[in-house]
Amino acid sequence: MAQYLYLLTTATVQIKNNQNSPIILLEATLPGYSEEQLSAGTLSISQYVEFAQRISSHINENHQAPPYGLIGLGKISYQSQIYLFNHILNSYLSCNALPATAIVKQFALCKPVWITSDNIINTAVDTARMQAIANLLISWGVNANVYGLGSNTHYSVLESNNIPQDALIVNIYGGACAATIYEMGLNSYKALKGSREVYSIWISPPALDIRGLAWLPRAHDDDFSSPSFTGLANPDQFLTSHGFNFLVCGGDIAQMASAIFNEART
Repeated sequence: MAQYLYLLTTATVQIKNNQNSPIILLEATLPGYSEEQLSAGTLSISQYVEFAQRISSHINENHQAPPYGLIGLGKISYQSQIYLFNHILNSYLSCNALPATAIVKQFALCKPVWITSDNIINTAVDTARMQAIANLLISWGVNANVYGLGSNTHYSVLESNNIPQDALIVNIYGGACAATIYEMGLNSYKALKGSREVYSIWISPPALDIRGLAWLPRAHDDDFSSPSFTGLANPDQFLTSHGFNFLVCGGDIAQMASAIFNEART
């Protein structure tokens, strides 16, 4: 976790300074305590880059994450520092530019996370991917669990009485199925979901990138939807209109874990 904070803050500074030199990973530990007395607010790009520089320098010199940092809004704990710079770099990945401002808010407990995966490569690779994401989240203090692998686990996880209603369910796919997305908008699906949150991740390739896609045709292996179902228009807009967030990425473990971490705190 301390090493991850070092990577986040150092990368933020290098991006602002148009530097692309490799970041050398150093040995660093967590502080023995954390402290936070913080008012919610925003930081300008110059403010959060200066803060990132101070954090990076502290870890580099002390080989330990700071228990808190001082900003204009008060004392911010190292947990909230990770959340802050996760959001900043996720915005950079989406827009190819650092955000003009960054929202700061107090540390909050994360929802418990349960991860499922479609059959993408093979059992060993797909299971290892889920476990690697869970391990990274656990190292950040999240109660993360691997639910299972299979073509129907995204649905069976909702049927399980062992998944609490405050959980974040993360479904990883290697293909974009129009019918699977469509069923997420049905009242029957929402009733089964209850108050649990569902977050979808498509690894592209092999999945089709649904962002900005006008029409997603019916999947070739769709053997469960009505014969009259031919596909779904604007699948990305369909998801967001029904309150579902999602990620399309190339399969990077850290990127997926960061996105899940941010989702679990919102």
